[in-house]
Amino acid sequence: MDRFTNDDYYGDDGIPGSYPERNTRFYEPPVRQRRGSGIIYKLWRLMYPVLIHSFGIEIISTVFVTLFLTLSVLAGMFLSETAAYEFIYENQIAISGAAEVIVFVPLLVFFMRDEQERKRINPQGCLNKRKKGITDWLVIAGFTMSLLLLVNLLVSFMQLPGAENEQEIEELYNMTSLWVQIIVVGIVAPFCEEMVFRGLIFRRLRDDVDPIYAALISAAAFGIYHGNVEQGVFAGILGFAFAMLYEHYGTIAVPIFCHMLNNFYATLANELYSAADFEMPDPVYFALLAGALVAVISLAIFIFRDDEKCNEY
Repeated sequence: MDRFTNDDYYGDDGIPGSYPERNTRFYEPPVRQRRGSGIIYKLWRLMYPVLIHSFGIEIISTVFVTLFLTLSVLAGMFLSETAAYEFIYENQIAISGAAEVIVFVPLLVFFMRDEQERKRINPQGCLNKRKKGITDWLVIAGFTMSLLLLVNLLVSFMQLPGAENEQEIEELYNMTSLWVQIIVVGIVAPFCEEMVFRGLIFRRLRDDVDPIYAALISAAAFGIYHGNVEQGVFAGILGFAFAMLYEHYGTIAVPIFCHMLNNFYATLANELYSAADFEMPDPVYFALLAGALVAVISLAIFIFRDDEKCNEY
């Protein structure tokens, strides 16, 4: 029977007549759920950037070390196998930094693809970028350094357990030149870690939940990723602040800048502390703590005040 000439058909208005004209088939199968809307897929999208960063660096470093040892033995670069292994050990930070540069490339690709998809499918999900002058960058720097000082003082006061291999890590940094530390720890690591935890995890969470919750979850993941309680608490607090600065200013350049300040500070502070036995008197400690707290609150109010809000949170 021709479905367009059925006289028994009653339209929506109750008047008998022919079927309305259609450009599609009479039977339409149910539309499949859009890819990426399932909870498992969303969890996977939050997990794989961390896996790429963690295992990617490990795999690339292992491949590099294997190739280096093979070629060095063939070329007779070292007098013994032990000397070759010592060279690798002394340059672990440089090797890790080179691997991190390679890992950054796919992370950047995923980040750019996400932003393109948001602009195409959900323009409202894109962050508005706030114009920044030199004053803004100075305020951001002041807020970051005040927060670093405050959190450092609080964490040291709580005496939280650090890394189990803390002495080995300190020894490794002591045998690495300051310039290598500045490049790897101060520049490369912030770019890569911010792309993982703010550019991908925070932004993807923000697509589905309130920005405050997205900042809290991504900050918790950032803290856990550091592997010990002391660094985890420190990184978690900073991670939340970095995410909210990203939300406010609308560009990942801001949390990268803040992360770089943190790592530069940590690198230079470790260099100074290792060269001098310094113990802070209690009056100085509490004065710094109070000053840092006042500075953080004041600058936070200045940054996040309502009339300067760029994005809603």
